[in-house]
Amino acid sequence: MSECDSVVPELPALITGEVDENLGAHLEAHLARCPDCRRELLEMRRLIGLVSRAPLEHRPPEHLENDVFDFLEVEPVARAVRNAPLEHEPPPDLEHKALERVGVVSSGPSRWQRASAYLAPALAACLLIVGFLALTNDDEAAEDGAPPGETLTRLTFAPPSADPSWTPIEGAIVEHDDGTFEVTVDFDDYPEVSGEKNCRLDLVDADGDSITVARFQISKANTDWWSASWTLPGDPRDYESLEMFVEDRSTGAERSVLEAPIDEA
Repeated sequence: MSECDSVVPELPALITGEVDENLGAHLEAHLARCPDCRRELLEMRRLIGLVSRAPLEHRPPEHLENDVFDFLEVEPVARAVRNAPLEHEPPPDLEHKALERVGVVSSGPSRWQRASAYLAPALAACLLIVGFLALTNDDEAAEDGAPPGETLTRLTFAPPSADPSWTPIEGAIVEHDDGTFEVTVDFDDYPEVSGEKNCRLDLVDADGDSITVARFQISKANTDWWSASWTLPGDPRDYESLEMFVEDRSTGAERSVLEAPIDEA
């Protein structure tokens, strides 16, 4: 390997000032006695200046590409790069055809591809069903608006005094995860009423003191009260029972019609 072969690759760094003092002195000394390397240095400077001044928005000089490739000959791989034919992109299926030719893949669809062709419609149908059920459940949860919880106790409402004509009214108290309580009463078996009646549902403690849970109106035409839920104003475990009162329209007095003891499950 001649001294020129080791000097020429360093010339770009000399032009840009990226060599240290010792290497720079060595290169300058060689250039002083080697006309070929001086010509190479001048040509490099000309090309660098030409490239740096070439406007990007215009077509470059006709021979710029060849000049650049000639300049790249300072690198060992430059000649291979310059001689590589500039071809179009290969066909998109070239890789598959090559693998098929050497026997890595078959020409027809694979077993998985054939299976997926049959399973794809069924999978799509399953996803549609699951999505529909999820949306339905979300809608129901949004409509309910109640936080999740567990049943604290079941309730059985009956008249304060024995009355064989009555069918017990069922209900439940739910304790929600957020610490609130809710009572639900199913009035389906409540005797048929005529007209409208104003009602009140109270929590009653052991001393007979009470706190109102809800006031509502029942009638034959109004079906909202048949299955109703109310948030309790306190912890039901501090009370003995839930009691329902109905207002006497003629006197305005209220009488107890249903009572359910609260027994924690």
